[in-house]
Amino acid sequence: MILAFTGKGGTGKTLLAALTVLELLDRHPDADLLVVDADPDANMPDVLGVEVDTTLGEIREHFKREIEGGGLPPGFDKQAYMEYLVMNALQEFDDYDLLVMGRSEGKGCYCAVNHWLRRVMMDLLPNYDYVIVDCEAGLEHISRGIIEGVDTVLTVVDHSYKALRTAVRISKLIDELESDVGEMWVVANRVTEDEYAVIREKGEELGLKFAGFVRPDDEVVRLELHGIPLTELPPDAKVRRDMRAVLTRAGVL
Repeated sequence: MILAFTGKGGTGKTLLAALTVLELLDRHPDADLLVVDADPDANMPDVLGVEVDTTLGEIREHFKREIEGGGLPPGFDKQAYMEYLVMNALQEFDDYDLLVMGRSEGKGCYCAVNHWLRRVMMDLLPNYDYVIVDCEAGLEHISRGIIEGVDTVLTVVDHSYKALRTAVRISKLIDELESDVGEMWVVANRVTEDEYAVIREKGEELGLKFAGFVRPDDEVVRLELHGIPLTELPPDAKVRRDMRAVLTRAGVL
């Protein structure tokens, strides 16, 4: 199962993606899990309390320089070289693997680079039982085909109507991608039950389908304020219970 989190910037995509990682680790401790941080801001390592040595953005820049500068020997297997670079960027931890996309593309054409990267990712992703993708504000890596076969998209919204409009745009993009992406659910984050009732009513008028909401949690605020990873949250924490209900409704758990 490939699960992607997207939505307007600042709605809490990384928080909910990290909570999903915790729930999957509790529910399926023996599963092979890959976490992909596809946001250029790359906050997932901090949230999970780990460090990464390199990113796919750096790999992509290196590969581009090599193929444009003639650094690869004639007849050299470019896919094998890209696979080697990607494996170097893949961080293996006890419970999951982490791949950080890093910065966006620089100047010039990256068509050749992305072609080889797509081929490597197509071979890599099926090796995992679950892939959690923390997207930037949109679906860039999915629309470009870097990450394919997404089963479920969870679009995160907050109190703002702008967030709902962003969710509508993402829903239309998914329709344009046709079979490449499965169904999309909307999750309201950092809202009360009364606020969620209003958000859901407005969203359903726009044709959106809701999986639930996650309430504000002072414990999350405390952890983020002191730079403590969310892995310190106990299973009975309010946000974890709320996210568990969302994932159950969306058919993930």
